[in-house]
Amino acid sequence: MSGPRHAGWIGIMLLLGTLAGCSQSPQAAREEAARLAAAGDLKGAILQLKSAAQRLPNDAALRAALGDLYNASFDAVAAVKELGRARELGLADDPAVALSLAQALRRQGKFSELLKTVLVEDGWPAPQRGEVRALRGRAQHALGDPAAAAATLERAQTEAPAGQEVALLAAQIKAGKRDFSGALADVDDLLKRAPGHYDALVYRAVLLRAAAQVPAAIAAWGEVLKQNPRDFTGLLLRSRLLLGQDEVTAAAADAARLRKEYPGQPAALVQHGVIALVEGKPRVALDDAQAALQVAPTLFSAMLLAGLSHHALGAESQAAEMLKACLAAQPAHGIARRAYVETLLKLNQPASALQAAAAGGDTDPRLLSLAAEAHFALNEPAAAEALLARAASLGPPDAGLQIRRALATLGAGEEGQGLTELASAVQLAEGATPADELLVVRLLRGGDLAGAARAIEALAKRAPDSALTHNLRGLLAVQQGDAAAAVKAFTAALTRAPAFLPAAVNLAHLQLAQGDVAAARASYRAVAAAAPGALAPLLALADFERLQGERQAAREAYTAALAISAKSLPAHLGLIALALAGQDKPAAEQAAEAALQQLPDERLLLLPAARALHWAGQPRRVDELVRHYLALDAASPLRWLEAAAFYRSIAEDAAADRSLRDGLAAAPGYAPLQVAWATSLLARDRLPAARTFVADLQARQPGAPVGWLLAGALETKAGRHREAAAAYAHALSLQPVGQIAWQWFAASARAGQAAAAEASLLAFAEAHAGDVFVHSRLGDLALGRGDYPTAITRYERALAAGPATAEVLNNLAWACWRQGDLRARQFAEAAWQAAPDSPLTLDTLGWILLAEKDSTRAIELLREAARRAPTDPDIRYHHAAALAATGQTAAAREALALALAGNEPFVSRRDAERLRARLQ
Repeated sequence: MSGPRHAGWIGIMLLLGTLAGCSQSPQAAREEAARLAAAGDLKGAILQLKSAAQRLPNDAALRAALGDLYNASFDAVAAVKELGRARELGLADDPAVALSLAQALRRQGKFSELLKTVLVEDGWPAPQRGEVRALRGRAQHALGDPAAAAATLERAQTEAPAGQEVALLAAQIKAGKRDFSGALADVDDLLKRAPGHYDALVYRAVLLRAAAQVPAAIAAWGEVLKQNPRDFTGLLLRSRLLLGQDEVTAAAADAARLRKEYPGQPAALVQHGVIALVEGKPRVALDDAQAALQVAPTLFSAMLLAGLSHHALGAESQAAEMLKACLAAQPAHGIARRAYVETLLKLNQPASALQAAAAGGDTDPRLLSLAAEAHFALNEPAAAEALLARAASLGPPDAGLQIRRALATLGAGEEGQGLTELASAVQLAEGATPADELLVVRLLRGGDLAGAARAIEALAKRAPDSALTHNLRGLLAVQQGDAAAAVKAFTAALTRAPAFLPAAVNLAHLQLAQGDVAAARASYRAVAAAAPGALAPLLALADFERLQGERQAAREAYTAALAISAKSLPAHLGLIALALAGQDKPAAEQAAEAALQQLPDERLLLLPAARALHWAGQPRRVDELVRHYLALDAASPLRWLEAAAFYRSIAEDAAADRSLRDGLAAAPGYAPLQVAWATSLLARDRLPAARTFVADLQARQPGAPVGWLLAGALETKAGRHREAAAAYAHALSLQPVGQIAWQWFAASARAGQAAAAEASLLAFAEAHAGDVFVHSRLGDLALGRGDYPTAITRYERALAAGPATAEVLNNLAWACWRQGDLRARQFAEAAWQAAPDSPLTLDTLGWILLAEKDSTRAIELLREAARRAPTDPDIRYHHAAALAATGQTAAAREALALALAGNEPFVSRRDAERLRARLQ
């Protein structure tokens, strides 16, 4: 309200002091309230009048004054209550009370109630008639009746030409006609006459936002919030505007204040969640969305936030369900539709994605590019190219669209063309992009160091001082075997961006390869110190310390991460892993229960927590968590398999069998459960029960191969190889695929028919040129015999038949290396990229790099391979050889001792013994 109205409240309260029939105490309260209001202490004035109202509950004037004070303190709900009571007590015809009540109702958005309960009386003074009439006009306009509002304005202007509410109604009508400049002029004129008029300040901020004057709107909301720091609309809209300007920190502050002041309010929860999603905290965002949906189950913004949060968390099924509900409510919503299509693509449902994209029309370039991806996935490249061409035609050259087109081409397996398109597309970007990194990494993975160098220099022209540019230079130097140049490049990246985690990780890996654990630790700690509120650097430091066996340091880092985000799943999992590794039962129980308190429904947490509680001796809690794990995704039979595998891992075989039986009862036709149950029976030599189960399967599903496959396994277990081969042959007739053909071959070979079976397997491979599995297994046969040329041919056939697997790429790399084929490193790099945590791919690439004198990177890879496969003597020997090659003789002797412990033979044993003799 404006200043003049405030003077009116003071006058009313002073008059209250002259009313007859009052005791001294209420009168003193009135006088004190008047003094406090004049001094600007509205809260104190309200307390005084509330005290007086308890003694004089039927005093209409007192109630009216209290209502005015509530209006002035922005509590419209309480104002309506008191002003309504004042009207009931005899002030129904008072124009000042009517005006205050209308203002309070308008602030609450109760426009229909305003029109129904606040009428204009002919006997009122003209200025007050005009102001009340103007508030009715604002309600009419808000309810979608601009003609009635215009007629009301015409009358109000004759009654109160200088009225403040009249000016706001005039502005509102102009804004409704999108005359924002005219509306702003009216509001600014009012503010000149009544500086600090609260409603005028609010409406000015609204108009500036509607006129797309974002910085001015942000400043205007700031003026509103100076008067009322709790203004809901001001906090909400300023937060949204700040977020749109990428001022995330300021937007987050408003959202946090909003959530604190209005706990449980859906819009406040949603805005807080939106900020969390932008900040990379999808779990927090999902919690906010779900809390909002509990209050308002159909709130669109909450449903959309939940869908986007599920999508960010990788829970694509839940994301698809929620986004589908969004589109049912608002079919034209672009963000929801794009996210839904993208989610369907991640769920490997390209046909459904295409249908959903088509429903969005053909004018959204982003949606068209997603539809193109669906066509690529359906092996329809011509249709995909047409859509991408259409998308490109809808506007000027778009770096994002061109990059997406290149990525779609890469995803379709067209590596050469995709990389060429990607190299061209990134040139459209103004600065460094994730696509630049992808391009360089793919070129490095393919062994094209010259191409990677060109891509980096092209990026350097656009972003010469970007940390990403220097980081990529460091990766290239690593591939070139120039450790000093790599260290210099990674250090340059961190000089420009001390919190750039990828460069710190890469530098630490180099330092570890050189045996300098202290330097690597310093790199992790420096990047964590440079970003004190960031979660990722702390988690990286914690993981490093855990892998180095520094449990206390790791525990401190994980705990610090939880201080930033109490719901950090990696931090909770890390603490559980530490407790288990240290065989610390109290710590295991504490870590598990603390994690469950924060994330009670996090599926990825439940089984690790159950493992910790099993170790702590809490069997009932273990069963409770497994039941909860199953209930979270009751429709998926896969969860029963996972529960059974968990129970097996903790030696609870009876519980594992129970899970399998319950799973089969719920999904009797689910083949993996059938196989798991039969395998369990065979593992415990329960052959009669296994035969009964398999016979029942064959009877119930005669056309399915699973019953015959299990029969083959059963006969193999019994040593009846001819019968096993016959069972596999029948399964192969029902489903002619390479996996079954291989099982038939193995059974036939064991039955003494290896030569004939191999000839038949070769014939099967020729008849099924697109079967990756059979070609890769034939390659394995050749590799095992030392027939490297044939192995290379077979593995190349497997690559031509379908997507490259890490296993095929790794074996092909090994065959090429043994044959002297220069492509060995290229294939080894590709295998490692496909499975970077596999000790086999680490070992193969490291061994090849060692032979090529790239000792720095070789030793890093071989050390990791030995850590991941500590009982593999060949890998241990390779690690020892790398240590010896870099002059680390003592460490090499130690690794050799581990490799040669015992007398069991292994492929490299003779080489390992020779190396040991040389190092003595």
